[in-house]
Amino acid sequence: MDKEFLADAYYQYILSAIQAGKEQDAIGKYGEMGEYFSGHAKYHSLKSLVEPVHFETEKSRFFALVIGIDQYGDSKCYNPLNGCVNDANLFTELITSKRKNTDIIFLKNENATSKNIKNCFEELFNKAEPGDTVAVYFSGHAYIRGVNANEYALVVYDSTDISVKEQAHTFIWGDDLHEAMQKIRAVNKFLVVDTHSDTDFMTRVEESGNYTMMFGCDDGEQAYEQQFDGKTHGVFTYALASVVREYTNEDSVPYNLHEQVVKYIKDRNFRQTPKMVGDITPLFFPQKSIQPADLIQIATNDRAPLSESNYYRLSNLHQKAPLLHTLFFPVLKKLGRHLLQKGEFDKAIAAYESYLLNSEEANNELEALIPLVEIYDRFGQYEKATLQLKKWIDTHQGLSEKDPIINLYNKYLNHNNTPQTKYALIIGINKYKKEKALQSAVKDAESWRQYLAEDLHLPKENITLLLDESATRKKILSEFEKHAKLAKEYPVLFFFAGYGAAYTVVEPPITRAIFETDFTSDDTPFIPAILSVDSRQGKIGDIFFKELYDLQIKNESRFLTCILDIGFDEKPGNRGVAAREIHPRGISRAADYLRTADGITQGIGNLTILPGAINPKNLSEKPKLWCIETPDNGIFSKGLLEVLRQNIKTTYRFSHLAKEVRLKKQQIQNYILNPIIIGDPEAVVFGVHNLGQKEIELVKAGPVTNLKTLLEQQIGSNWGDFPDNLVILAIAETILGNYEKAAAMLSTAVADETKESLRLVKANYHLGRVLVENSSPDDKENWSQALNALRAATQVLPDFAPAYYYLGKAIRQVSIIEGRSEAVKAFQKYQESYYPIGYQEEVDQYLDSLDDERLRKRYMSDGMTYLEQNELSSAEQCFQEARLLGENSAFYYMAEVYNRQGDFLRALNSYNQAKMLGVDKEDLAYKMGDMVRLFLKGSDVIQQILDDVQEYQNNPSILKYNDTDVLLDNLSKIQDHLAKLDIGWR
Repeated sequence: MDKEFLADAYYQYILSAIQAGKEQDAIGKYGEMGEYFSGHAKYHSLKSLVEPVHFETEKSRFFALVIGIDQYGDSKCYNPLNGCVNDANLFTELITSKRKNTDIIFLKNENATSKNIKNCFEELFNKAEPGDTVAVYFSGHAYIRGVNANEYALVVYDSTDISVKEQAHTFIWGDDLHEAMQKIRAVNKFLVVDTHSDTDFMTRVEESGNYTMMFGCDDGEQAYEQQFDGKTHGVFTYALASVVREYTNEDSVPYNLHEQVVKYIKDRNFRQTPKMVGDITPLFFPQKSIQPADLIQIATNDRAPLSESNYYRLSNLHQKAPLLHTLFFPVLKKLGRHLLQKGEFDKAIAAYESYLLNSEEANNELEALIPLVEIYDRFGQYEKATLQLKKWIDTHQGLSEKDPIINLYNKYLNHNNTPQTKYALIIGINKYKKEKALQSAVKDAESWRQYLAEDLHLPKENITLLLDESATRKKILSEFEKHAKLAKEYPVLFFFAGYGAAYTVVEPPITRAIFETDFTSDDTPFIPAILSVDSRQGKIGDIFFKELYDLQIKNESRFLTCILDIGFDEKPGNRGVAAREIHPRGISRAADYLRTADGITQGIGNLTILPGAINPKNLSEKPKLWCIETPDNGIFSKGLLEVLRQNIKTTYRFSHLAKEVRLKKQQIQNYILNPIIIGDPEAVVFGVHNLGQKEIELVKAGPVTNLKTLLEQQIGSNWGDFPDNLVILAIAETILGNYEKAAAMLSTAVADETKESLRLVKANYHLGRVLVENSSPDDKENWSQALNALRAATQVLPDFAPAYYYLGKAIRQVSIIEGRSEAVKAFQKYQESYYPIGYQEEVDQYLDSLDDERLRKRYMSDGMTYLEQNELSSAEQCFQEARLLGENSAFYYMAEVYNRQGDFLRALNSYNQAKMLGVDKEDLAYKMGDMVRLFLKGSDVIQQILDDVQEYQNNPSILKYNDTDVLLDNLSKIQDHLAKLDIGWR
């Protein structure tokens, strides 16, 4: 018997036994298989099914280290807290109510020393086995040492002054904490911290951690404590406990438990956002993994969509695969496809690579290989793509030299990614003829030239350098066009350091300079420009981004990266920094605040990168366009070059480059350097990408082309005539983009009266579909033909739901008397069938557009969804639309949005509007009062009122109305309550 056949027989038998619940039978056959096929890929892929770690068994133990610190030994450095020990008790109660076989170490106050905590971690390491669960909980103070230092620490009882080097051992540092969690052998491990968070620590856990991490708030936020049920608790811990208590077992817990906790906190108007990496569900409920039979079902039903809950579970299994020894690899292909659809490219790469590495089936298919190669192609990772293709080609000997996959392989193999094939145009201007001189734009240009020549080894002749007087408008445009032509085939970098300008659109095509008029908000649309050395001399104007963009389009540039170290309308000397030390590079004299990238109307190249900054105390705030310089360099150029020089051989995507820059925490006054992009965040920086796009499409179309050829041969020879051949052939032509040929074939099939009625239904449906999807809006003949075909299909088969979608589109497009009403009926029929072929958004929007009541409900429903997801801008837009359609309750929910954004006065106004319109909400009065409290707490209005009172007492005649006594009485009450407005934080 063929050995491969026997291995497959064992494999299929074991899968069937697992699905039938015959676990012992499966284990027995797995043992037999190991005697003959211990090195076989199929044998290894079964290991996680027949030798799983049983999280749910009675033998599984739960270990916890729970720490709560209210009182600190060094009270001079660390203020006492009130709710941390209560939090630790609450967390312990929650664990014991949900888990069996618990072993909990509880440390509070003076017992929670650094030495004791480290000893407890060692105990967890010695006790915990892979099938156990380990949780570490901490509630207390935390410390981040310096804005430029990536050092995070938990402050424990004996921690002292963090500035004293000799006392560093009294803290639990982030590096030590991460290492201690990593080495614990349990597969299920959780670190839950109710205190300040740190982005760097979270990033490290996300990228390399084998445990789940949850912080009580986002980086830059406070972790608050408040009174609940007569006791002080951390807001996060109480919210987590409240949400988990509602669920009796794992099956009742939603996959988005983290989002439920966030919603609980936001609904109660607390301004903190818990952050999480991983899945916290199994912390409270022991069944961690998808059951083996479920894994088999997911892998077998390959084309069915992956549910979000299964996605989260599979992701966690994949993350913990090294601890589980292996994973049932066939599911990885499905996981990779799902991740690709979600835009999580790095995770998709990991899933596909694992599948191809471990699954023997991968050697005989392209379904995992081509999506992976397509991602590599998009990101310019051609060495990896070449290696994967070579493995496949080596196992498929005898391929034709004209085979698309051979052509793709050869294209990557012959790709010349050397310094000799890269070009750069570098410009720096200090000495402007009409503007104040800059300090370091020329130094920036020279630094970039040095990086390109000495680090990347670009030939001298490939770098064009324009400094000061040589950087005229005419010269810049001329050189830019030359390089735009080169960018059609080669990577080109355009760097400019100098002044930027912002122009406001009044009425096209008239513009006026922004410095002649102020703008109304930080995202006001504006037209960006750069200044040549001779800008504004006589009739010489600035160089608008659009001029450069038009040159890029004209020359079909594909690989043009633009890095602009320029500013837009910043006020000199703001934020308290001495003007002689640090300066902005914007030219406006009227701007009072910084812009966001939302206002930019135009980029330049395929990728435009600009200097910006984020507020580390409020990471939800939009990044600002902000460019400042020192006498030595522009801070933006310095930050970018530091990262690029550390990783010379790395081909960066912008998202990765920006992340590396942010992690440096380069301070710009009170902000942190954060590059801003106009373009695709996943675009390659200064590199070739999408090189094999055409060849990949040919590879993907290969099976369809082969089917088409086979059908053509079959039809031509009249052998084995199959009634649907012509329809299938037409579908193949459609996939290949031959729409006219497909329509002609389907018209022939429809006219064949010898076909039975159901086959005619199929032919009419596909004819209508092809015409609807590919006809121009004004081609009435095609639309009418589509309408007739789809009507014929639905008349014969009234329950054929997919046809109603295309029928609705056809009726809507054709101008006939019954058009609108019949289109509505068709779409409603399709809607009632639950959108069997998709297009839900399009159908719903069309039906909503015909009915104000439906539309109003739709906006409210979407707004509530966005609010739950904390997508506040989208939620506000939906509620605004609903309000315009007469939905009074929208004011209430708009106030919720403004409250979360911290705009308490605006929230108060919206709540008040809801009250005036009679909106019936039980908590409306409470919410209004709370907004008053929050607004007054965050502003100086009370002090202003008290100043006014003092002025009145000195000069009573300044108030001219009769209610002065009432006002003064109210003000005295406000003064009495001022001390009660404050709440604590960690």
